[in-house]
Amino acid sequence: MILSLKPKKPGETGRLNPKEDVSLLVSRAQDGDANAFGQLVRLHQDDVFRMVYYRIRSKTDSEDITQDAFLKAFRSIGKLKHPERFRSWLSRITLNCLRDHLKKERLLRLYRTAIGGTAETGIETVPDKGLSPEQSALAQEFWRKTGAALGTLSRMEREVFILRFFDRHGLREISEVLGRSESTVKTHLYRAVRKMKCKALFRDLQPGGMR
Repeated sequence: MILSLKPKKPGETGRLNPKEDVSLLVSRAQDGDANAFGQLVRLHQDDVFRMVYYRIRSKTDSEDITQDAFLKAFRSIGKLKHPERFRSWLSRITLNCLRDHLKKERLLRLYRTAIGGTAETGIETVPDKGLSPEQSALAQEFWRKTGAALGTLSRMEREVFILRFFDRHGLREISEVLGRSESTVKTHLYRAVRKMKCKALFRDLQPGGMR
């Protein structure tokens, strides 16, 4: 199955019909309803793309990883025991696809270095459409500072922080995505927030502050 990740049509909100919910769509998809899974894709593709793009800042690679994540979700949806947890289940699949991609990138860099080539990955950083040159420059500077700030966190602190404030996952969802207890998630989140509060750009990371 080749999934088509298309932009939403003008006026399409991506919201479910009031008589339907994600759990119902998942149940229908598990029964072989491809249209139901297609609706799940349309509802979640923007979130999945942003989740990847926040981490690698490559539009082309983010699109490929998003496609791969939905393909794996389609093949495995019959194994999902709790349809109401589809979002966190999909996020976990997405992170696994991202890690596989990064492993391949590291191996490719090693190979290129070994044969005397460049270690550059060719990552394409694409500014958001519609930004003026000044806004684009500010966005690039924001992401440079954000990357530097996040680099001061431990791996788990960084992942929990991004899942909470960039991907907008709740604590229970983060716990399900990472396979850690909520108390562990809270501990790492507390440490991350405490460290990030020392950074000048902290207030810019979450509109309206860290609530």
